[in-house]
Amino acid sequence: MTNQTFLSAEVSKQTHSPQLQSNLKNFKMADEGLNIYDEIEIEDMTFDPNVQIYTYPCPCGDRFEIAIDDLRDGEEIAVCPSCSLMIRVIFDVADLPKA
Repeated sequence: MTNQTFLSAEVSKQTHSPQLQSNLKNFKMADEGLNIYDEIEIEDMTFDPNVQIYTYPCPCGDRFEIAIDDLRDGEEIAVCPSCSLMIRVIFDVADLPKA
């Protein structure tokens, strides 16, 4: 199974497991030509403290999502679980809610 096939199968499950986040991160690092839909300030996103995820409305009707732990680890790309769009989150790690 290729990395992309594995990633596609995992994304279709719409889970947010640490393994999926790791696979997404590795896939994105390998793809220098990311097609970023937009750049969004973190202040414009909604934070859900119960699940520790920032969200932002996607044009497809779903929401872009990124976990706060991924932001703390330096990840800046939020993905929509329903379509192929991605956004770059503009933020300062020091301004994130404390763990």
